[in-house]
Amino acid sequence: MAHEHVVALFDTEDHANAAASNLKTAGYGDVSVVSSSVAGDHVKEPGFWKKLFGKTVEEYEAKVYAHNVAKGGAVVAVHAPTTHLAEAGGLLAAHKAVDLKKRAVDDAILTPKAAASIKEEVVAVPVAPVERELDRDAAIKLAKESISVGKKVVETGTTRLRRYVVEKPVEESVTLHEEHAEVWEKPLDEAAYDVDWDDAAIEVRETAEVPFESKSVRYVGEVGLREVGTEHTATVHDTIREQKVEVEKLEAKDIVLPAGWTEN
Repeated sequence: MAHEHVVALFDTEDHANAAASNLKTAGYGDVSVVSSSVAGDHVKEPGFWKKLFGKTVEEYEAKVYAHNVAKGGAVVAVHAPTTHLAEAGGLLAAHKAVDLKKRAVDDAILTPKAAASIKEEVVAVPVAPVERELDRDAAIKLAKESISVGKKVVETGTTRLRRYVVEKPVEESVTLHEEHAEVWEKPLDEAAYDVDWDDAAIEVRETAEVPFESKSVRYVGEVGLREVGTEHTATVHDTIREQKVEVEKLEAKDIVLPAGWTEN
């Protein structure tokens, strides 16, 4: 069975390693990851990439590999049967493979006009579905959130009862009695015997009532505080998350190999 290389560039080694792991899980045994931590300073030379992947690597592709891997990126190469190129390419694309033509423009390796003139290579693959048995232990775990509502006591405030004194004016009327001396006189015409020629005086005591006050105190009521409990219903509104899966069956067809992948 004929085999070919499918090559993709990634901005980080983590993305590249994840893509390589996915390919191996899918049954692709010949998978390699090339980065500066593996190949050292050789990755900075475009010639290294042309030597590694052959003359089919375009000059601009080699420069993009050299420039981006030197900055921390990585390249993944998978040696796949020609009947599984689309599947291998799809697995690589799922991990954010770099569009080489667009990156070449961004890195000033190609002009936009030159990039637009480069044709995508068409790779013929069978129309029949790709059948490959994955590792039976491979699985995706699904998670679901649940919500539980409880209650707790919080302080909402304090009610204070304070006694204090106020003063207000009052008035009360009372009738007062007074006694005064009054001089009266009436004429007499009678004989006088044994007249007492000594000085004499009589007195009358005068009195008058004046108001006075006294105060008394009585309890007229009492005010107190007590706790009274009430109940009401509160509704909690929130959202919970649940993971679901969908199964999509893909059929291989004649496709254009996406930018970022090269066939050797």
